[in-house]
Amino acid sequence: MRGRNILEGVAILHETIHELHRKRLSGVILKIYFEKAYDKVKWPFLFQTLRMKGFAPKWISWVRSFIMGGSVAVNVNDDVGKFFQTKKGLRQVDPLPPILFNIVADMPAILINRAKEHGQVSGVVPHLIGGLSILQYADDTIIFMENDLEKARNMKLLLGAFEQISGLKINFHKSEVLCFGDAQDSLESYLELFGCKHGDFPLKYLGLPIHFKKLRNSDWKIIEERVEKRLASWKGKHLSIGGRLTLINSVLNSLPLYMMSFFALGS
Repeated sequence: MRGRNILEGVAILHETIHELHRKRLSGVILKIYFEKAYDKVKWPFLFQTLRMKGFAPKWISWVRSFIMGGSVAVNVNDDVGKFFQTKKGLRQVDPLPPILFNIVADMPAILINRAKEHGQVSGVVPHLIGGLSILQYADDTIIFMENDLEKARNMKLLLGAFEQISGLKINFHKSEVLCFGDAQDSLESYLELFGCKHGDFPLKYLGLPIHFKKLRNSDWKIIEERVEKRLASWKGKHLSIGGRLTLINSVLNSLPLYMMSFFALGS
């Protein structure tokens, strides 16, 4: 998107965590994971969201015919099963569904902002950006809450309502809670409320490790692991020297550059 950068969200998270730690402010960070996000989107919710966003009825009818038409089949080891029609979800291999999913995934931010206006939930660092409540890039979502168990319960109810109307399922068992300041005294209460595990630093967001301290050399090992993972998937392919060089230039070079575009490389 013109004028936007993927690292903007990373910068906001990085500065927020530093502000909470440096000034010893209280706050709770909830990193949530959506379970099989594309497969669970309810079509009526998608169409209603498009109407709320101001899309024309004709455009919505095109989207309806696109996602509801056709059939799918399951391919297991080149053995294709019988074709059947789906009742919900978006096909990830098509070019349009990622855009539609982003429109659906934007609804929690709208719901949280409305609840915030009515005093049902509150964010953190209000003196900087009016109280940050949610940071979102597609399904990579982080929620910020002040140290207030009653408002945290409101947040849990709001997330549950979003699950019911959208079809998206939040995997709270994989989600993480991190507490700052006085909120650390209520850590167990927050863990029990959301059914999450206790997160640790560095916190990974959009593929980058975020910490309130300077990254250690061991934190950069993530690049080595990603390169090894990519190389392992290429071993079984019969690639020419030129093909391997192309893959290295187009894929492997970008892995360290992405992290180095935000963090200074240590000695």
